[in-house]
Amino acid sequence: MAEWRLYGSDRKDRFEKELVPDELAYTLMCYQKELGMEFGVPELLELEKIKALTLIAEAINDAPEFLLDNVGRAVKEGIFSSVPEALESIADAILDQNT
Repeated sequence: MAEWRLYGSDRKDRFEKELVPDELAYTLMCYQKELGMEFGVPELLELEKIKALTLIAEAINDAPEFLLDNVGRAVKEGIFSSVPEALESIADAILDQNT
């Protein structure tokens, strides 16, 4: 099958880079400068959790476009003869996984 185009990996990579100790310490310092020293690690971690949930929501939101782009690419490369055939094949694969 054609290689899938993996959009969004740059968002994940950037997010993971922000989770290293040096980056977290710098981010905490920036928040403390703006919000005061009472802003601590628990609050920072809560913000990082919100960022992670946002990335998940973005991925879910992007899923239909991601799927159709890759289906179109597979049709163009001759793996499937049409979009409906490709979607039927994907549906069959999903059904096979559930049985």
